[in-house]
Amino acid sequence: MLHNALWQLVRASHFYFGN
Repeated sequence: MLHNALWQLVRASHFYFGN
């Protein structure tokens, strides 16, 4: 699902920027 992939990317981005 595209939404799933997008959510994964957003989460990864947040983790990268958050960490």
